[in-house]
Amino acid sequence: MNTNNLPLPVKRNKFGRNVDTLTVTEYYRQIEEEVLEAYAEAIKSGISEKKSAFIDSEAEELVDIIATCITRLEIIGYDESARQKLYDAVNEKNHKRGYF
Repeated sequence: MNTNNLPLPVKRNKFGRNVDTLTVTEYYRQIEEEVLEAYAEAIKSGISEKKSAFIDSEAEELVDIIATCITRLEIIGYDESARQKLYDAVNEKNHKRGYF
């Protein structure tokens, strides 16, 4: 399966719909939903005395965002090799901007 332990593109969303049949608007709404779920968990961790459970939930939601974005990249033609080149280019750009 996934030998590098990074999130993989998915084939279906939580409603069982093939993700490659979603419109651009539907797909970005799905990304937005994942972001809102992560945000909700972050809020819970800020007000809860049981922070670690919510931080783990937030972290899981953040990985869901990554997987959703990787899936979109796959749909628009970026396979694993192309994504790696893209990651490298973005990291280089961010390094030049002094973000690291």
